[in-house]
Amino acid sequence: MRVSILVFFLRFFIVSAAFAGEANGQVLEQKLRLELNNANVTESLRQIEGSTGVSFSFATQLIKNNTKKITIAQDISVKEALVIILADTGIRYRVISGYVILEGEKQQEPGYIKGLVLDQYSMPLPGATVKIAGTDKTATSAEDGSYSFSLQPGSYILEVDYISFQPLKVTDIVVEGGQTTTLNLVMTEDVGALDEVVITKTFKKATATTEGMLLEQKNAPQMSDGISAEQIARTPDKDVGATLKRITGVTTIDDRFVVVRSMGDRWNQAVMDGINLPSTDAVQQQFSFDIIPTAMVESVVVSKNATPDMNANFAGGYVEVRTKAIPKEDFTSFSIGSSYNSRSVFKDRLTKQQGAHDY
Repeated sequence: MRVSILVFFLRFFIVSAAFAGEANGQVLEQKLRLELNNANVTESLRQIEGSTGVSFSFATQLIKNNTKKITIAQDISVKEALVIILADTGIRYRVISGYVILEGEKQQEPGYIKGLVLDQYSMPLPGATVKIAGTDKTATSAEDGSYSFSLQPGSYILEVDYISFQPLKVTDIVVEGGQTTTLNLVMTEDVGALDEVVITKTFKKATATTEGMLLEQKNAPQMSDGISAEQIARTPDKDVGATLKRITGVTTIDDRFVVVRSMGDRWNQAVMDGINLPSTDAVQQQFSFDIIPTAMVESVVVSKNATPDMNANFAGGYVEVRTKAIPKEDFTSFSIGSSYNSRSVFKDRLTKQQGAHDY
């Protein structure tokens, strides 16, 4: 008995589905005369409804966003009309119980291409240009050589360019929706791409330059400041006593004796090339820096706190004078200068009326 009932309902559903399919097919096969001249999608669908009685169901916003213009003047079936009207609109249709349902096409989930740009030694190449051929999608590899793209499912060609390396092209890269394709790109050096470049520079001690002095201060374990021979050359100073006052946190007395952080000479230590300098005063602990000419100075560094390599007999500053190397040849240097008063020189003088015989 139960088997007979089950067979009955199965036959009923099959027959119902057959009738429904036949009815849906008849809806699409109806013929009509369409006369459309630059009509939009909504106007076209309304004319089909008025001519055939077919009912359309759709979201207003779906049709409103489409500005396609349609021109048709012929006898045509509903199915053929829908193919023309909905072409290139991203709208699809289906028939359910005699109603034509319009809906937007489902967006495919994007896939990804990710990887690294490396040289033949597996070292990253930052700044490499990676692009998808035939599209406007371009990426630049990061510091670690990484790059990534978000793409619709399909097959792509990837091209890579980097200076002094041979261009690389990878074809038939398949991207699947929701999945990541990992692709590490190994580039080969182009030996003949660049000519040899030789940079020649004369030897100069690092601390004699401004850049070297700043780098030393940056890496120093103590708080320090200083002045290099390159900076001293731009000043009119003839001795270290006059130069010291140009260092931050340092002042001088009579361009001879140094004061660091408002602490007088007895609290400071004078050093030349790592050797403590004796006091030049028979009564007080102080050193007269004006006896050292700037012509023999490579740099002057003032440290404001002690480190293990210093003599800890100072509380103010540790003034270290570093001298230049002994010259291999005799030399003579001289300088010449001039000055004038800009408020009086080449200016008209104020005079008063005097007698004819006055000079």
